Amino acid sequence: MKITIVVSDGIFGVDGAFRKIDLSNIDSNIHAVQFDSVKGGEVEYIGERNNEKIDSFEAYQEFYTAWEAAAPILLPESAPTYQELRVAEYPPIGDQLDLLYKDMLADKGDKTGAWFTAVKTVKDKYPKS
Repeated sequence: MKITIVVSDGIFGVDGAFRKIDLSNIDSNIHAVQFDSVKGGEVEYIGERNNEKIDSFEAYQEFYTAWEAAAPILLPESAPTYQELRVAEYPPIGDQLDLLYKDMLADKGDKTGAWFTAVKTVKDKYPKS
């Protein structure tokens, strides 16, 4: 398990899942705490003080408990890219190969064939942005 605490932002993360919690009980000279349950960790201080290695997370256990009870931070979902939209709408590859085969048999291996029309329709619907 990997834990990250960023005191100034009021966030606590476990394996990349961050939640806002009350960190007011943490020493105000601490900027962040990084801890890996396998490798140990480090306390990063504000100012001139050297970082401190830690072998245990026990001093911060209460914040882990608060993290478990807190709601996850929900990040806005990004809109799908034109590539993702195209992939979702293209005919399955087997169907495309069948269209190509039939186009070749009909001597339509150009822009008049069914395969070209099907692919162009999707490309026109979701142009490169």
